[in-house]
Amino acid sequence: MAIDFLEEFQKRIESSGINNFFSGGKSGELISTAEKVLGNKFPESYRRFLEKYGSGGVFGVEIYGIPNDDLNAKGIPNTVWLTRIARKEIGLKDNLVIVGDAGLGDYYVLNCNQEKSGELLLWNSRSQQSVKDTASGANFEEFLNIKLNEAIESLKEE
Repeated sequence: MAIDFLEEFQKRIESSGINNFFSGGKSGELISTAEKVLGNKFPESYRRFLEKYGSGGVFGVEIYGIPNDDLNAKGIPNTVWLTRIARKEIGLKDNLVIVGDAGLGDYYVLNCNQEKSGELLLWNSRSQQSVKDTASGANFEEFLNIKLNEAIESLKEE
């Protein structure tokens, strides 16, 4: 039996001793409501992350999600609030959901389009284009693993 990617993620956090913070898992009902608000069906891997962790991160790497029961709460790491604002103010496409900050006004986004659901992209807010960013992974599971690796390497350098 293959180990679940979230179990592996948790084991690696614990064995590394890396600082971590998570808001706590969210109910399937709240996640479904978030999907309805955004008009998207989240990829299964991201949905499972929300169920187990809600939002949060490790050693300076923050994963956006659902930090509390108020989907309209303003501020990061509320993916519902930020995605809605980005759609209105910087032209984020309706099939994309923001899951992290890539710096310089760019974001890591998940493609929720049925044909490409779960594909991780980099959204450039200046050009209003999304591109594949192979260095950050092809999907949410890979993205989570790569960001944890980066955090662990940063910890070793300190």
